[in-house]
Amino acid sequence: MEQKRIELAIPPWVQHADGGEAFARRLAAALMDGMEQSVGAVESEGERVVWQAEGWQDDGTFIVLGVDPAERRVQLLLTTRGLQPVAREPSRVWLLVGLVLAASAVIGKWRHSFGYGLVAAVLGFGIWIAIDIAQQVAAERRRHIDPAAWRARLEAGLEAAARD
Repeated sequence: MEQKRIELAIPPWVQHADGGEAFARRLAAALMDGMEQSVGAVESEGERVVWQAEGWQDDGTFIVLGVDPAERRVQLLLTTRGLQPVAREPSRVWLLVGLVLAASAVIGKWRHSFGYGLVAAVLGFGIWIAIDIAQQVAAERRRHIDPAAWRARLEAGLEAAARD
């Protein structure tokens, strides 16, 4: 489990930071495809608003981007803590659900007992969940965050967002 925080000042030549939400959306889009859709205001102090976006990388790293136009700074939080996001292709999941239910029905019919079928279903789903959690924990241990690469990516994103 790893967590890194990268904070950068918005360069003085970037004039678009005063635009707030639009600038945050462009920066989020430059960092990760689709991340711009999660931009929203998370903090208000009088007239001060901080914009935040979040998203998951394919390796399970969770990213939180904060843009504070009033303070002229951006902050990137990267963490491998927690489980991975829900899979985007559930077709395999439905196949496995069907197999577990079919196998438990066959066992119940074979043993002429609803109880045996129910126990088989509970055991099948329990084993599936345990294997999935073990795989996610192993994947989390292998993940590594490269702060230098993310700092460079954030700087490039700042430049790209300022040009638009």
